Amino acid sequence: MSRDVEFLNYIAQNAKMGIDTLTVILKDIEGRDFKKILLEQLEEYMKVYDKCSEILHDMNTEYKDFSVFQKASTYMATKLNIAKDDSHSHIAEMIIQGSTMGVTDITKKINEYSEVDEKVQLIANKLLKIEENNIEEMKKYL
Repeated sequence: MSRDVEFLNYIAQNAKMGIDTLTVILKDIEGRDFKKILLEQLEEYMKVYDKCSEILHDMNTEYKDFSVFQKASTYMATKLNIAKDDSHSHIAEMIIQGSTMGVTDITKKINEYSEVDEKVQLIANKLLKIEENNIEEMKKYL
């Protein structure tokens, strides 16, 4: 597997994690303004995921999704966390924690995969910006 494909899969998996987590959160959220912000974040993750999928398809390869176990455990952890406290402050904190891990991870990967194609680097940097913006936006709700 080429380094471009490896990195695209990594980016797509992280975007998909954001999509899946926000989808779960949005089912239980109240408040039009807060929900609107989360929907905007979801849309940004979807753009990154779709772009990765498109490039992988053009390279005649497929996206490698998380295992069913990984998806189920993420879903359950998110649901349990929201069941414990569904306040905007708590949800904002959850998103900040997830996005902070995302910033750390994608920054490491950008450095590790510095030789990949420029379009792959651009998508990785887009994901980094999304994570950074999520953190800043969610600070308002703490």
